[in-house]
Amino acid sequence: MLVIRLTRTGKAHDPHYRIVVQEKRSKLNGKSIDIVGHYHPAHPGKQLVVDQDKVRMWLAKGAQSSDTVTNLLVKVGVLDASKKVHNFYTPKPKEDAPAAEKAPAVAAEVPEEVMEEAAVAEEVAVAEEAATETEAEEDVTAEEATPEEDTKEEDAAAPADDTEVAEEATPETEEKVA
Repeated sequence: MLVIRLTRTGKAHDPHYRIVVQEKRSKLNGKSIDIVGHYHPAHPGKQLVVDQDKVRMWLAKGAQSSDTVTNLLVKVGVLDASKKVHNFYTPKPKEDAPAAEKAPAVAAEVPEEVMEEAAVAEEVAVAEEAATETEAEEDVTAEEATPEEDTKEEDAAAPADDTEVAEEATPETEEKVA
C-alpha cells in the first residue's frame, strides 16, 4: 500500500520536510517512490510547494495521505475542505484531577435502581458492623468481669430449669435459690 507522507530533512532546529510517496511499511526516511513537494514550516509564510498533478495521480492510483499531509493538501486546494482532519492529535487527560470531581459524573450515569440497591447494601453492611462491634464489647466486658460477677450474670441470663422461668421473681424465691 502506498502512502503520501512527510520525510524530515534539514538541520537541527530548522526543519524541512519533503512530501513523498512511499510504501507504507518502509522507514520514514527510507527509499521513496516519488517526491511530490516540500514544506518549510520554520520559514516566514511557511513555504509549501506541491506538484498538484502528481499528487492527484498518486491519489487516483490508491495512495493514502497521512493526516498532516491531508491538511496540507486541503490548504493548497488539492483536496476538499470536508476532508480536513481536525483532531488527529489528542493529548492524554491529566490524572491529577481529584476523585471528588469525577464521582458526580459517574453517579449521573448510574441508573436509580442500582443506586437504591447500593444504598440498601450499605445499610446492611453498617448494621452488620454495628452488631459485630457490640459482640466485641460484650466479650471485652465479660473478660474484665470477676468470677463472682460471671456466675451471677450466667444465673440471671440462663435459668437452669424451666420451672424457675415459670415462677415469678420475688424476694422470697431468690432466697430459696441461694
